[in-house]
Amino acid sequence: MSCRVSAHVFVAVLILFLLAVPAAAQVDRASLTGTVTDASGAVVVKAMVRVTHEGSGLQREGEVGTGGAYMIPQLPIGIYTIKIEAAGFRGVQFDKVELLVGQTRTLDAKLDIATSSTAIRCATRWRLWTALRRSWARWFRPRKFPNCPSTGGIGRA
Repeated sequence: MSCRVSAHVFVAVLILFLLAVPAAAQVDRASLTGTVTDASGAVVVKAMVRVTHEGSGLQREGEVGTGGAYMIPQLPIGIYTIKIEAAGFRGVQFDKVELLVGQTRTLDAKLDIATSSTAIRCATRWRLWTALRRSWARWFRPRKFPNCPSTGGIGRA
């Protein structure tokens, strides 16, 4: 009789164990995918997709491939801010994007070409930086002082 009870207990424990294994593999993550195009519908290659979890500040980045598609897998569930940027284009931002358990969310983006004011602003900053560098180079240029004795170099008498 005790042999029969222990066999039943063993079978019950085995069944519980086998049912618990798939429960441990439940997915608590989500994925983000999409396509990035320009105003004409052509794909934008090499755009950067930056995903920021609003609760924890976790950041993940991905790059758009040659087909214009991106995928950022294994994101913790929650609310995100998504920024998509590419050289020569004005970036876009999506706020309060919620990702749910096991979800693969598709978020397509259309980027507009950067305006001329953006290019002018960058060119103006570059000119300012160049002028500052030249000014500092003149100020810190080695100078010779004719009335001071020179050793001819370090360690020479």
